[in-house]
Amino acid sequence: MDLLLASDFDGTLFFEHQLENYRRDDIKAIQKFQSLGHKFGVCTGRPLIGVTDFASPDFKFDFYIVNSGAIVLDRDFKLISKKEITLTTVEKVMDSYNDVEMLIATENEIYFVNSKNDFSSDFIINLTSKKQLLDKTIISFSLMFKTEKEAFSAKQDLQQYVDIEIFQNKTALDVVAKDCSKKSGLEAIANYYQLDKNDLACIGDSYNDISMLEFVDNSFTFDYSPLEVQQVANNVVSHLDQCIEQLLQKD
Repeated sequence: MDLLLASDFDGTLFFEHQLENYRRDDIKAIQKFQSLGHKFGVCTGRPLIGVTDFASPDFKFDFYIVNSGAIVLDRDFKLISKKEITLTTVEKVMDSYNDVEMLIATENEIYFVNSKNDFSSDFIINLTSKKQLLDKTIISFSLMFKTEKEAFSAKQDLQQYVDIEIFQNKTALDVVAKDCSKKSGLEAIANYYQLDKNDLACIGDSYNDISMLEFVDNSFTFDYSPLEVQQVANNVVSHLDQCIEQLLQKD
């Protein structure tokens, strides 16, 4: 049976502030999983460039579910599905949270608002005027807060907008178009590869993973994940390689 495993990126597969961003045991497990004909890909709130710029040279993703399900691509970056957010909604949120750090992802660029960093890149840009977003296809945006409590409060406030979905990832909020989620992205990639729900598995560590963890029976999270996340996953492990080992034992 061919399996498809969708993995969250930050805190699940990629560890930004550690000496080695990828665990060696995880890499070995992914390589074995793929060598047996199974598919391994990423399912993340990050935009595509936020994944490809930090990709491991030791393996290649079989699919990309990025921007919290707003964009889905296959192994060769062929577009499977895409949904965008209106500029009007983005501008209203910017006005309401004008002192909060934001990340706005278009099809080809990432714009930072109120960032302490000075970006100078063709793809990563400091936003100095809303005019920079004119004629851009906005895929997602994120709000970065200091505490989970602040993020949760803002999430309640943003629910006034009926054309978006809001997902809390600890102290950040990831926002995408209505009906987008990690679950919808997983459904899109499953349909693309003509796989049944029983062929799917997923793993993630935070609140924004809940939609996909609830969707499949082969759902995994970690013993360091929030209790609410552990309660919806069917399996709790310490590391990604343990998830893959359990899946291969079932196969």
